Amino acid sequence: MSNTHLKTQIYINAPVKKVWQVLTDFDNCEWNPLFSKIERNPSRPDKIKLSFRSKLDDLGVPSPSLEVDLTAFEEEYRFAWGSPLSEKFKSLIDAEHYFELYEIDENTTKLVHGEEFSGIVPKVLWKLIEKVEPAYLDLNRKLKTEVEAA
Repeated sequence: MSNTHLKTQIYINAPVKKVWQVLTDFDNCEWNPLFSKIERNPSRPDKIKLSFRSKLDDLGVPSPSLEVDLTAFEEEYRFAWGSPLSEKFKSLIDAEHYFELYEIDENTTKLVHGEEFSGIVPKVLWKLIEKVEPAYLDLNRKLKTEVEAA
């Protein structure tokens, strides 16, 4: 799917198991600057609901949310979801947001966090899409801080 790819990475001073636990602890998203809540419905294990952080959170206004297809949940390795637009508009836009963990040594993990895009829309809007990269880098840093402080 990799026509257009946004990819970030960071090294975390902790074992893969610890990073995975924090990353996939959906009941504790306080550290996460992008998502205020991630919900996995046991009756629909192929879907997750993402609630985005918003400046309106402090005013009590519900966060915008989106239900997405869970495309990977490989214990201590890969967690990914696909765009809800992919099924109907694949030739226009397809996307997969992912997190991958790589063991460097027993106390160091490399997090690779990104999104792969294909279709016409990402090519046309790439300059806008790539502006998301600082938010991904911020999430990486916050995850590193959360894991290393635990």
